[in-house]
Amino acid sequence: MTVEQGEHQQPEHSEIERRMNRKTGLSGDSLNVFMLLGYVATAKDNDTRDIFFGFALEEPILTYEGYLEEQNPRIAKAMLEASDNEKVRLFNQLVEEFNNARQRIRDEKDYSLIKKFWESAKTLITDE
Repeated sequence: MTVEQGEHQQPEHSEIERRMNRKTGLSGDSLNVFMLLGYVATAKDNDTRDIFFGFALEEPILTYEGYLEEQNPRIAKAMLEASDNEKVRLFNQLVEEFNNARQRIRDEKDYSLIKKFWESAKTLITDE
């Protein structure tokens, strides 16, 4: 069976390398998991902040593995294998903490806590 006929092909090493942040050992685009929090944390006006606040709390955010699988199932396993295990654990811990705090954040309109989660995620994933 040829590739054109649908044979499953292993992802190229260079594809995995391009997607990884070498400094952090995590997928560079995994910050997208927390992006709505970033919109809330960095909004220039209250109306924009309030709109994104609702969206940010609507659904639980994905674990690292869940994000990789949702984004590109073909390379998810290889991406996970290339990732730093400790950073993945910290990522998932941050996700769990946020998901557990969602209702309280919503009830208290705790914008400062959203900002703290955003800053923690940004530091963990980008090392900036």
